[in-house]
Amino acid sequence: MQTLIVPFSRILICKKITEKINIYKFAENKITPIVDIFACHNKKTIKLKFKIHEPIIEVQNFHPNFASEINKDSSISVILQPYIRDPRNMILRINAAGAYFISFGQWYWNRADCTFEENNFIKISNRYKKLIKSNSEYWEISVRIHLPMLFEFLNLTKWQYSPGKIIYGNFLKVKKTPVEDSHFGMWNEVECNTFDCYKSNNLGIFILE
Repeated sequence: MQTLIVPFSRILICKKITEKINIYKFAENKITPIVDIFACHNKKTIKLKFKIHEPIIEVQNFHPNFASEINKDSSISVILQPYIRDPRNMILRINAAGAYFISFGQWYWNRADCTFEENNFIKISNRYKKLIKSNSEYWEISVRIHLPMLFEFLNLTKWQYSPGKIIYGNFLKVKKTPVEDSHFGMWNEVECNTFDCYKSNNLGIFILE
């Protein structure tokens, strides 16, 4: 089980690379983008920033709430689960242009989708247009997640921060189509042989300093 140390930053400036996505399954086509992960928190909000080294940046979807479509783009998935023995979690998928999809629930199926109007606890920023114009071979995305509201959406007890607070999660670099560009990368190794695998035993540990 991987461990992510999340430094405290009052103004949410994540200065150092904390971890990477560099474990890949189904990599017969040898497409394995390296993803740098930056993380920090200010007790109520966790900020995650990703720098994805991907020679071909593909985006066809520019609007939220299209999960299956976003998986066809250059995208990142974030799974957050407050308690290891309670399978309620959030899955957030974001593509290079900042289009995203959020769902809450247990496991992968039977989930509640979060509509665009309800997503005010998520803030996403990206430099997609600038990077595309410069023919960059990487893309960046950052997301801020308000933890008290995450607990509220999952119908859990009120969020309370304490030094060393632990939550659980994983980061996935997934692209399903076309087949020649498909890949399935992860930060914490996923012990399954399908793309859709979000169970508790596949999550790493986040320690909030």
